[in-house]
Amino acid sequence: MIARGHEVHVITWSFPDLNRLSMPGAHVWKTRFVAPGLSRLISANSVLGLRVDILSKPLLFNGFREILEKIRPDVTHGHFLTNTASLVAHAGSGAKVLTAWGSDVLRDGARSALCRGSFARAARRSGALISVASHLLQRMHTMRIESKFEVVVPMGVDLEQFRLASRPTTAEPRLVSLRSLAPVYDVKTLIDAVPYVIHAFPDCRIIIVGDGPLRKTLEERARHLGVAEHVDFLGNVPHEQVPEILGASDLYISTARSDGASVSLLEAMACGVPPIATDIPANREWIANAENGFLFPVGDSVDLAQKVVTLLQEPALQAKFATKGRRIVELRADWKKCMEKLEAVYEILV
Repeated sequence: MIARGHEVHVITWSFPDLNRLSMPGAHVWKTRFVAPGLSRLISANSVLGLRVDILSKPLLFNGFREILEKIRPDVTHGHFLTNTASLVAHAGSGAKVLTAWGSDVLRDGARSALCRGSFARAARRSGALISVASHLLQRMHTMRIESKFEVVVPMGVDLEQFRLASRPTTAEPRLVSLRSLAPVYDVKTLIDAVPYVIHAFPDCRIIIVGDGPLRKTLEERARHLGVAEHVDFLGNVPHEQVPEILGASDLYISTARSDGASVSLLEAMACGVPPIATDIPANREWIANAENGFLFPVGDSVDLAQKVVTLLQEPALQAKFATKGRRIVELRADWKKCMEKLEAVYEILV
């Protein structure tokens, strides 16, 4: 939006170190808040955190309102409903936009009537309700979270950065996962599938990008299964390195139990890396089983391993998935087109 000539302000209350928040050209503000311990509770998104979050909104809102009075924006856009819905709903003048990203609706909204009520009130008061995926919008409707103006806008992929790549046929097979090492992404299922995969492909390597609270547990699981030498835990890597990692991979694996719209899945498809992902609504929006990838039941490491082996044994099928996947991203998830769509929403509201 900065590159398109707009004045952009970013307001955050949960980011601990603004010096690490690199947004060249944007004005970055941090709201006044209460005790750090309370902030950590809220950021944890626990049930207790959700209750504290709603109780503390009046305290948080004072700082938020002061910043908005200084900026006087044409559009106030809140991302992730759990943290921003009630703030944006009570913002002053100007258009109000909300974006649901996934866990805010699928997890927080599903387990808390208080959250659902807050989200619904905020949606009614907003000029537009944006979802990153159509299944997410449908789920909100079942929760009576609705707005007169609703739009699906995925984050999208920079197709100039993420390009089709070809792997040398003589190289060892490489599988890659790009999800955080948190329970919802269930990377343990991938680790459990490794013994079956290396039985068929002894030189196969599994590249796990990302970090999280389960890293030590997953590393121990790989050692326990005797496959640690086949699994590389890279931790978090700069985003600009992801295209190179994908370009060196044969298959992309996502074991997520719940998702909104996975950007890493779209990045893999843009690079022509055939995906194997869990059979959940978020992935069914982008993968037609056996047409441009494989879907497998959540938590089923055996079925995952079988599909990995099948795909590694059939180069022609890999090529088919690669071509179709790239085309889908070009048609539906081009980052530039997605941002143009978002900009059009702003212009309509203003």
